[in-house]
Amino acid sequence: MLDRLHKYAFRLRWLRLPLVYLSVMAIVLAGYVTIFPVNPGESVNDSLFIPALLLFCWSILAFSLINVFQVAPPTVDSKLGFFRRQAAKFRRALRSIIALGFLLLSIALAVVSIKLMTTGLG
Repeated sequence: MLDRLHKYAFRLRWLRLPLVYLSVMAIVLAGYVTIFPVNPGESVNDSLFIPALLLFCWSILAFSLINVFQVAPPTVDSKLGFFRRQAAKFRRALRSIIALGFLLLSIALAVVSIKLMTTGLG
């Protein structure tokens, strides 16, 4: 799993700068909509604020996923000493926990995206 994530992150490393631009544009749009509402009676225009907020969340998630898994920890080699093998196993286990956290965060963000889109646009 870690090697596959490393392969995807390595292929998508060119997307880091566009993702930063997208996240900055999304947060600027959300701030603009919050400060200058379209209708003076409304506090926030949900039809623009919610998509901007979701775009910001997804772009930050993708950016951090690419940065975290761009470098994969080395596989455990049987020729290494005991403590070096244990350290390599610990690093791979820690990265596996981080990968599981990203998976759970992606699922949670997908659920929140669906809820917000149906609430904001419905």
